Amino acid sequence: MAGGSSPPPGSDRYGNFSCLPSPLSKKTPPLPWTSQETVSLIQTYREKWYSLNRGPLKANQWEEVAVAVAARCGFDELSKTSTQCRHKIEKLRKRYRSERIKPYPNSWEFFELMDHMERGPSPIAACPVAMVMHPNSNLYDSSDRYEDENDDGYGDSGFEQNNLNCSDNNGANDPSDGEGGDWDSKLAGEIRGFAEEFMRLEKKKIEMIMETEKWRMEMEKRKTDMILETQMKIANSFSRIFEQQNKRLKMGI
Repeated sequence: MAGGSSPPPGSDRYGNFSCLPSPLSKKTPPLPWTSQETVSLIQTYREKWYSLNRGPLKANQWEEVAVAVAARCGFDELSKTSTQCRHKIEKLRKRYRSERIKPYPNSWEFFELMDHMERGPSPIAACPVAMVMHPNSNLYDSSDRYEDENDDGYGDSGFEQNNLNCSDNNGANDPSDGEGGDWDSKLAGEIRGFAEEFMRLEKKKIEMIMETEKWRMEMEKRKTDMILETQMKIANSFSRIFEQQNKRLKMGI
């Protein structure tokens, strides 16, 4: 009909608005870390960190860590970005420090790996510490419930290959990278200082003992000399008395 009103824009000829563009979908939240990804991250970061003499990783090195984690887990594309890897290491370190001070045996599944990483390889160990995988190793990392995984630089699907080009400007100078090493260095310095103070006191003690022994020996020598001198005087006195008596006897004869 010529006089009929035309349908509103975006609707069909029956007035239905099914043709309107759908609202923008919300950004997909990042998936939590699985135990397999966490173990791969710790092992990869440890190798990279040790190769830098426990120095901080730069942005491109964090990208290499992210690629290595995906490769170790058997993924064709990145599952976690370089920023997420860096943030995860920071959170693992915080969790490790809180777990380490607990008095009872630790049940956190990543404690041995983190402890081995922070303390370094033991010189007396015959083999490296083995990671015992739990039956739920393919499930999500249980420590994620303590963490906020809202990291920047994550794609909608979480597996975009272009995340390789993402870089964190703060990654080049991340102060948290060396926190474990700094803490170990401080602890080693405290132990060294205590050992030096202990050795100094022991040396002082030995010197005092030697001085005391030297003084005692001098006193003993003086005592012996005085006794010998007294004995000589007594002997001389008796000798003079005998000589006088002999003279008198001879004169009397």
